[in-house]
Amino acid sequence: MKTAKQLQNIAKELGLQTELQNHKTRTNWIKNNCLNGIWFELEVTKKGVWRLIVEYGNIDNAQIVFDGLPQFDPYLKGQGCWFACEDADELLVVATEVKNFILAEGLTRQGRRTKRQTTDEGYFEGVATVIKAAADTGFWHVLDRGALGFDAHDGLITLGKSAAVLANPTAPQWREHIVPCTMIIERAVELFEDGATIPTVAQMVKENLAIVVLTAEEAKKVDAVYKTTMPEGWNWGDSVFARLDAFNIKY
Repeated sequence: MKTAKQLQNIAKELGLQTELQNHKTRTNWIKNNCLNGIWFELEVTKKGVWRLIVEYGNIDNAQIVFDGLPQFDPYLKGQGCWFACEDADELLVVATEVKNFILAEGLTRQGRRTKRQTTDEGYFEGVATVIKAAADTGFWHVLDRGALGFDAHDGLITLGKSAAVLANPTAPQWREHIVPCTMIIERAVELFEDGATIPTVAQMVKENLAIVVLTAEEAKKVDAVYKTTMPEGWNWGDSVFARLDAFNIKY
C-alpha cells in the first residue's frame, strides 16, 4: 500500500524503526520509536489524516514543545503533543523539526537535560575527535549525525534562509544541510586514514557543516537529485552552496 510505504520512508528518514502496527482506527501506524526516552508514533488515520504523536513522559516536556513549535499547531494532550498533517511531505517536515527541537532542548523522558555550552572550535574539534576514535577502533556505529550533534547546533551552523522562506514564512520549512552529512563524515574518515590531524579535520567539518532553511518544496527538489551527493564536478573546497545553485535557489 502506498501510504504504508510512505510512512515507513518517513520513519527511515528520521532514523526510527519502520515496522507497521495494526489498530482499529488507523490504516497504518508505526509506534515503539524512542528518542531520549520520548516516544514517537507516526500514523495515517482511516479518515486520511497524517499524524505525529509524541509522548514526552511528563507535562513539562509537552508544554516546552507545545510552546516552542507553535507554527505546527500542536494539540496538547496529557503528557504529549499531537501534530496533524495534510500529507506525507508535511509529516516528514513536522516530525523532523520536532525531533531536532527535542535534541536541541536536551529533553528526555525525565525532563530537560542540562545542556553544555560549546564554542565554535570546541564543537568542531569534538566532532573530529569522535570520528577519529571511530576510525581508529572500527567502532563505526557512533558515526551518526544525531550522535555527532549535526541536528543539535543550529545556532552555530545555520547560514540563513532561502528567498522563498523569507517571502512566505508560514510555508512548511526544512533545515537543509547544504553539504550532505554522510559526505562530511566519509570525508573526515578518509582524511584520518590519510594521516590528517584533528585540527585539520575539524576545520574541514567547520567549512562544510552548514544549514540553510528552505521551503519543504525546495528541499524536496534538491534531495530528489542530490540526496547524499553534490553536483558532478564538485570538489572539497568548492562552494558549499552548489546543490542550491544547481536549482537556482536564492539565499
